[in-house]
Amino acid sequence: MEGCDFLKKFFSILWRVLLAFLIYTLVGMLIPFIGSKSVSEEFKNDLATKNFYSESLSGERVKIVEDNDDAFKVRVQMIESANERIIVSTYKYRRDWSGLNFVSALYEASKRGVSVEFIVDGYTSATLTHDLKELKVLNTLPNFEVKVYNKINLLTPWKHNGRQHDKYVIIDNQSYVVGGRNITNSSLSNEYGDNKYDRDVFVYNSDLSNASSVDELVAYHENKWNSKAASLISKRSSYRDKEKVLTNLSERYDEFKAEYPSYFENTDFEAITTRVNKVSILTNPTHIYKKEPHIFYALSELMNNATSSIKVHSPYFIMDKQMYEVFNQIGERTLTSDLEATLFTNSAGNSANPFGSLELRINKDKLLNTNFTLYELESGYSYHSKSLTIDDELAIIGSFNFDMRSTYIAAEVMVVVHSEVVAAELNEYMEDYEQNNSVKYTNTGEHVPEGVIKQTLSFWDHLLHLLILIFVWWWGRSLF
Repeated sequence: MEGCDFLKKFFSILWRVLLAFLIYTLVGMLIPFIGSKSVSEEFKNDLATKNFYSESLSGERVKIVEDNDDAFKVRVQMIESANERIIVSTYKYRRDWSGLNFVSALYEASKRGVSVEFIVDGYTSATLTHDLKELKVLNTLPNFEVKVYNKINLLTPWKHNGRQHDKYVIIDNQSYVVGGRNITNSSLSNEYGDNKYDRDVFVYNSDLSNASSVDELVAYHENKWNSKAASLISKRSSYRDKEKVLTNLSERYDEFKAEYPSYFENTDFEAITTRVNKVSILTNPTHIYKKEPHIFYALSELMNNATSSIKVHSPYFIMDKQMYEVFNQIGERTLTSDLEATLFTNSAGNSANPFGSLELRINKDKLLNTNFTLYELESGYSYHSKSLTIDDELAIIGSFNFDMRSTYIAAEVMVVVHSEVVAAELNEYMEDYEQNNSVKYTNTGEHVPEGVIKQTLSFWDHLLHLLILIFVWWWGRSLF
């Protein structure tokens, strides 16, 4: 009997401790991020939309990267061209075919004396430590550094939500690629991935004598890299299987090069790019707490100045009152002017994000009430691109989703390109998605093109949505 009483008392105390810790964690995660935040007057005064335009051509050149295989090819070509410095930032890194081949190319670059800086978000390091095996070994090399952005610490839940969602590779302070693609098969391989649709923009500066957007992106990176949020993986002097890991990477590189020789050919970056008027960088603050919505504010100002057309593509729209007000104001102008405004996203059944899917089911009327024309993709493959075009002059591509996490919480990057040629190309890509495998919605009804089949939610999708609605939606929507 005494043993039973002891166990009852033990489990009673344990249950209370676990419940208290759960409440502590949930409250700690939520409280710092409640409510909207506005940009400062200083930021407003410093932002002038005219600065995103130029009447003359610059030395910067641009290529839109639409295909997943091409995205990997461009990254490898960039790494192969590096002479001094490689910078990599990613939200997700996976130790799969794409990830290991990517890292093997970085290792080969480091062997020829190139310095490598690699920063990955803390969720990867916390939940998938196995994926960092090679990176931990490479971090022991003198010219290869690996950092983690905002490591997860269960005792400080108020820091959990501050994430690095940007994705970029920078080479020799001369070129970079920015977009929605992580270093995973799903982002960089048609053969080994899951056919997720995404988009990057590659930028090459052909005139090193003048300042460029590369300098802006490098400054953003160095601010984040040197911040308290970025911590270096421990530089252990050795690992038990260090030599084996390095040998395997070298062998993998040789096999990869033999199988995909075109990835490793000398590349004339000027020949594959288009000269543009101007390229600008939009970023959010790099600290881990609630942020001023720098990117959203800048995008809203650019959209407010549109006179003929706006296209906004996002995997999902999870917005608060402040964000909806921007779209409502713009949408009202479509009723009294020639402005055409379009939103594009995954349908509820096509979305890979259960929160985004549920949001569309609940608040679809809010999107339609903005008076934007809404297209929902029904292809069966999730759309992950974050892109805008404005007035057939600006093409905007990056990592920013139109949700509250990207707006107020995450470190993000968007690239603004002033070029009628590039904007026309991006419009063509975007319209291809809108006109094929998509359903069109307006306030007057819907149009389902012939051959388009709406994706349906499974029983398990409905169950997951119900659980989210009951246990998470009321307190965590702003964190999605």
